[in-house]
Amino acid sequence: MNVLIVYYSTFGNVYQMAKLVAEGVESVSGATAVIRKLPELMPDSVLGKRLATIGQKLQA
Repeated sequence: MNVLIVYYSTFGNVYQMAKLVAEGVESVSGATAVIRKLPELMPDSVLGKRLATIGQKLQA
């Protein structure tokens, strides 16, 4: 049995969860996990501003 795990992650946190889900899937006999990432949906201009805001919050 194949299990498709599709995720979207801007900063990598959801990817870490997807890997854990895949480990759980593969602990079942005969099951195989396939992980796929959706492409970035946020425009670069918005993403850049968001990253700058997060950086400012971390420095505060």
